[in-house]
Amino acid sequence: MKFTNTVYNYGSGYDHSTGVFTAPVNGTYLFTTNLCAKVNNFIYYGIYVDSVPITKSNVYGSHAYTCNTLDAIVVLNATNKVWVQSTHSTGTIQTDLLSWNTFSGVLLNKSL
Repeated sequence: MKFTNTVYNYGSGYDHSTGVFTAPVNGTYLFTTNLCAKVNNFIYYGIYVDSVPITKSNVYGSHAYTCNTLDAIVVLNATNKVWVQSTHSTGTIQTDLLSWNTFSGVLLNKSL
């Protein structure tokens, strides 16, 4: 998934054209994503590190669009890649001004 509106990208680790974050340094990182499913749609998704799912979840918009947040704390080496991937979906994410589809990451502790 691509999150094209980049608000803050210190270190330029996130590439909004691909939707992939590349770790600039070794360390422990926290990643969070929030996705909103349209009414009568569901999305299965996860946070992936170098093609390995670290955590997965789903969100279903039953009577209104519904949002879900997913977090992962991971130890990365410089150049490891992290992204959000939808594994199955009946539709698209909600994209109006009231829904906040996000992907964020922060370095918690730099390793030597």
